[in-house]
Amino acid sequence: MENFEKIFNQFLDCVQTLQAALNVSFTEALVETFDNLEQGKIKVENGAPDEKTVAQLSKKNIRHLIMIKLVKRIRSKFLLS
Repeated sequence: MENFEKIFNQFLDCVQTLQAALNVSFTEALVETFDNLEQGKIKVENGAPDEKTVAQLSKKNIRHLIMIKLVKRIRSKFLLS
């Protein structure tokens, strides 16, 4: 359970970082974060988020994507057993 909490907190950090960088609501930042994870890259429009934030989010999103895929793999293995 600690791993899920850690993943959730890191994901929440990404959402909040994007929220501050884009000056949008939490919900809008959440949707953008999911889109970024799905696309595998950070979407930049009109220079936002800035390069520093993109680098920060890219590093975090890569870790989250790996963790999410790992969790899905483990979950599917246990559900099929």
